[in-house]
Amino acid sequence: MSNFNKNGWVSLAQICEERQLVIDAETGKKVLRPAYFSSMNAMIEGAFQFARFFEEIHQKGKVYCSISPDVFYFNLKNGAFHFEGEEFLGEAYVQEPDAAEIEFTEFLAPELAEALAEEQEKLLSETEEQETLETFKECYSLETDRYFMAVYLFEYFFHTGSPFEGKKMVNRCFLFRAREGRFCMEPGEEENIPVKGIQDKLIQYWNEYPEILQKMFQKAFLDGGRLRELRPTEVDWKQLLVRMAMDYKSCHCGFHGFCYRLLPKENGT
Repeated sequence: MSNFNKNGWVSLAQICEERQLVIDAETGKKVLRPAYFSSMNAMIEGAFQFARFFEEIHQKGKVYCSISPDVFYFNLKNGAFHFEGEEFLGEAYVQEPDAAEIEFTEFLAPELAEALAEEQEKLLSETEEQETLETFKECYSLETDRYFMAVYLFEYFFHTGSPFEGKKMVNRCFLFRAREGRFCMEPGEEENIPVKGIQDKLIQYWNEYPEILQKMFQKAFLDGGRLRELRPTEVDWKQLLVRMAMDYKSCHCGFHGFCYRLLPKENGT
């Protein structure tokens, strides 16, 4: 049994939702409190440690055989990271999802979502004999991990609910979004853009982060959504996050932000 003390730590799920359930010291009742990092540097450090975790397990031939964000913990003060889900680790390209137990969400890698949908259609088919059902066609892999990592890093930074939840996908079921979902920040596309009044956080945060981060998510969900080998690797994410940490500045004048916001505009201002 783990001796990990969760006091002072918040889960990835709580960071994505920007709130945590805590016990009030005075009343003893459970109350919702904000779950924000103390600084941008702490937030970037947490994301870096998250990517490094996947790099380390992949070097050992292991992958994360789940989509739950509840076993990843972060310290909001300094970005320290802790993993509390050893039972969810399995051999890469060996362990198959359990079609009867796996939760169907658009956070699944597309190849897993498609295989799961086919398996469920077989189970529901009246003409399909139980004996002829095939085993799950896809295994957990480095590529499924990289998709999971990109999805939750998107939620980590933008707190929007899903990278695929725009005006076309709002109120759609997980099955539809998993199979038909389009990245809501795809350049030049307006079919599934974020909805004002519902996804204001995404609209605001997207413009505050540097273009290098935007392009990394576009690569993950546009190129990597179609071809799994094009998904950003753990090293890609680490290099990006180091650049972000170096580009983030705090000035005595009161400015806090990324350097690109200090560059002259095209009109010279």
